[in-house]
Amino acid sequence: MHYAIVPRIDCSPPPFIFMVEADSSPLSIKWDDDAEEITEIISIPSRPQPGILKIIGSLMMIGGFLVLTSGILGFVSSGEIDPSFFQDQANQINAAGDNVTVEEVQQFYESTERYAGIQRFLEVFGGLGLIIGGYLIFTQMSLGIKIGLAGGGLVILDSILITFGVNGVESESFFLTASGYMLQGLMTMCGLFCTILPILPLLFTGAKAALDPDSNKSRAEAVSNFESE
Repeated sequence: MHYAIVPRIDCSPPPFIFMVEADSSPLSIKWDDDAEEITEIISIPSRPQPGILKIIGSLMMIGGFLVLTSGILGFVSSGEIDPSFFQDQANQINAAGDNVTVEEVQQFYESTERYAGIQRFLEVFGGLGLIIGGYLIFTQMSLGIKIGLAGGGLVILDSILITFGVNGVESESFFLTASGYMLQGLMTMCGLFCTILPILPLLFTGAKAALDPDSNKSRAEAVSNFESE
């Protein structure tokens, strides 16, 4: 509480005293810039691009068909190999300038066919998984990604088994050694390719937005509303 003595104009003693109450709170000025800022996040929906899914699905079905064919042919051609086959192969390699024996040729084929029974099953089921997964992705079904990954994983296992078999080849022949490395590299690349393909729809925004046709309609409406605004 503050008191103030207010004198008269003629400087005579004050007959009375005014009691003035002053507000002790500090003076504050509110500026317009101090107003709370409201940030509005605008979400831009992605436009579905089913064409990417059709390309990926087609490649998966083609790859799956090749893997499946390899497995089926392996079952059809399974059986004892005629010893004359190894002799003919050795003669052809030696005619090309290499020096290889029949025993080395036979060891090469036996090493690459060491896990043939398991590999044929892996190739058949892996090929079927890629074909089914590719078809589902082609029709914009996200379930195809999981099935395709399962099929690609089986192809990877197949390539690993071939690698183990090729590593068991012991030969000084450049042709046989080079053939082993080429077979190993080819199957490894095939396995990686078949495994990466099903993941591609998740890496492209437009392809991911095109998955599951039931939800595409709502996404398309959101895009239309955003463009109209």
